[in-house]
Amino acid sequence: MKKIIPVLIVIVINSIYLTEVISQYTIQTVLQLIFVFCYLFILNTLVFYLINKYVISKNVGGRIGLVLVSLCVSIICVLVFNDSLIVKNYKPTSVEIVPSITKNPKSNGSEVWITGIYIDDRKVELKDVPMIRNKNVWTEKEGAIVNSGSQPDKIVFDLPKAQDIRIKFLKHAWSGNISINEGNHKETHDLYSPDSGDYSYTVKTNLVPTTNIQRWISCLFSLIFISSLSFLVLNVIQLKKINKSKSE
Repeated sequence: MKKIIPVLIVIVINSIYLTEVISQYTIQTVLQLIFVFCYLFILNTLVFYLINKYVISKNVGGRIGLVLVSLCVSIICVLVFNDSLIVKNYKPTSVEIVPSITKNPKSNGSEVWITGIYIDDRKVELKDVPMIRNKNVWTEKEGAIVNSGSQPDKIVFDLPKAQDIRIKFLKHAWSGNISINEGNHKETHDLYSPDSGDYSYTVKTNLVPTTNIQRWISCLFSLIFISSLSFLVLNVIQLKKINKSKSE
């Protein structure tokens, strides 16, 4: 029983950590979160059971050494890949785009062309993105959403939870200025260009801020996960060496 409790704690921590990693991008509801955690808990339990039965129990001696090596590997990984291992949470966000009355003196107009929205490097059809707009002002043209600039009016996109969200605009000689608002974050951009081109705006407020405590917990969980994974792998390698030496 005493041996089971530490293993069970490791399994729970690993399941929580992996669930959080997956939830960064895909999980949208609490029900999905519970399902993924239960699935990972069962999977982790099965893996630990099989490795223990067919590998660890057959290894004789050297376990303390394997534990120390596993800890060293995990510490190095956490130190080197710290930012990548820390779980980041993303949230749905709204982006408001407002054509400006002012424009570049060189521009022949004040047009705003929104040519695409990319979510985690995947282009999404503009018609499929939830938005609030005046259809008489923001019209669909050649697969883009266009404001002629004659009637400055905002358009608001409701964007899903994702790691990377980019909004692409067309830059040309008739382009105007725009103001992009995300809550308290505001930016102004001049879309004028004598030659046709693109401007890609990266959404800034989709990342949920993390506290120092959350970062430390994430580091600890990643450390335990990598340590346990390294320990299992090292046991498999050691058993192979033992079997090879016996066969010789």
